[in-house]
Amino acid sequence: MYGLAAMGGREAAAVLLQQVDSDAKWRRKAAVFALGEGAPLTAPVVDALCRRLAQEQSVYVRAVAAAALGCIYRRSTAAQDDGCRESREGNDEGKEALQCRVIDALLDALATEENRLDQGLRYKIGGAFGVKMWRPCDENDICEGSGLMPPPGLLEEKGLGEGRFEPVRSAVREALARSLVVVATHPLPNPGVVLARLVEGLSEVIGEDRNVLAAGLAMDALHRLGARYVLAKEACGRLLDGSRSVLPADALSRTASE
Repeated sequence: MYGLAAMGGREAAAVLLQQVDSDAKWRRKAAVFALGEGAPLTAPVVDALCRRLAQEQSVYVRAVAAAALGCIYRRSTAAQDDGCRESREGNDEGKEALQCRVIDALLDALATEENRLDQGLRYKIGGAFGVKMWRPCDENDICEGSGLMPPPGLLEEKGLGEGRFEPVRSAVREALARSLVVVATHPLPNPGVVLARLVEGLSEVIGEDRNVLAAGLAMDALHRLGARYVLAKEACGRLLDGSRSVLPADALSRTASE
């Protein structure tokens, strides 16, 4: 996996694409990870990652696919459009069209992926709770960590109800939001087409997501967009307070841009 990721390029991608639909979950996970780390932005690579994100039963593999799409997008912004020559010759998809597909896939997945209760609260062994007591199962094959909650009184201070956040996590939702931070940090393909949907999707997460980490990452992404696009800056003004957050500033990974 790491060797093929380090090789990168079409030759390595061709080998990895053969394993994306393997019957073995760990081969699928390894292939998706390595594609994200080193593959070029081509239609077959985007198809494979989007397919795993949309159809995969494993929470772990879906989370890796979500992160891989962000990595592919980031590299593509620095690559020449010639990197997508094969895609254009095959189906008229250039770099911008493929980048739009990546953004659409991330937003579509955010609309369907669900949060899960803190794994440490799901299981009770010997009368004790704790994430270390959790074991992999068919429902969830990755440790998503403990559910984080804002300090007592902070939500009220920010004008939010006590039920705004819950002790929930989702490795997939958080990976999707991180990839959208990556997207927001780099140039958008055809902003007139994708910007409105990005702002809408991020605004929904900020306003409604019970997962405090996913909401914080969405705030980060929206701020980054707001530094360059008026539509996003207006959304920041509607959704966030004077400190540009609904949580303490030091609790968020975000830019200091105005």
